[in-house]
Amino acid sequence: MTGNQKIKLYMIRHGRTEYNSKGIIQGQMNIPLNEYGISQAEISAEKYKDLMIDEFWSSDLSRAIQDYSIVKIDHRLKERFLAEWQGQTHDIINNQPEPDNAESYEAISQRMIEWLNDLLETHNNLQNQDSELEYNTKSILMVTHEDCICALARTIVSTHALGPSIKIEIDEGVKVEEEKGCPNLGVSVLEFESVSKIEGRWNGLITRWAADEP
Repeated sequence: MTGNQKIKLYMIRHGRTEYNSKGIIQGQMNIPLNEYGISQAEISAEKYKDLMIDEFWSSDLSRAIQDYSIVKIDHRLKERFLAEWQGQTHDIINNQPEPDNAESYEAISQRMIEWLNDLLETHNNLQNQDSELEYNTKSILMVTHEDCICALARTIVSTHALGPSIKIEIDEGVKVEEEKGCPNLGVSVLEFESVSKIEGRWNGLITRWAADEP
């Protein structure tokens, strides 16, 4: 096959939990979806069934795994660790400084980028092993958490890259806002194209960011 490898990544925040509804900080607490969140996930899965998703990835927290079946699990996609803030309401911790041992946005971004680079490298190696392999655009769906999405937004806005191997551009009309957050089942779409199979370099384009579910 001629042409470059392409990966289309759908990055989705998990459905609603009871803690989301009550304004309680979850962090890395393993809180499942509530009844409404389960119905959200079912509707979302129905909408994605016609997209021919090739791989499903998820955080190892149950509220993310519940959203889609037959997933590959990776702990690097889990929510931010927030120490003693976990289990507290937003009202209680309002205007307080973050705990010293809370995970930084830089640390979250680093582990998310590490996962992404591993994913792209795996697909790059598959074609390098067989130059005749027909390689259409691969669609990958990944379920993660709000602070993970915010951490990536901060990195993208400040560096226009996701590590040294991935340059990122933002499509016209798309806003990547550092502090906007992401609604439950909000979706971001990142499209990657290999520009050097030997060096493992990619160009990325964000065509949607933290938008309401499709």
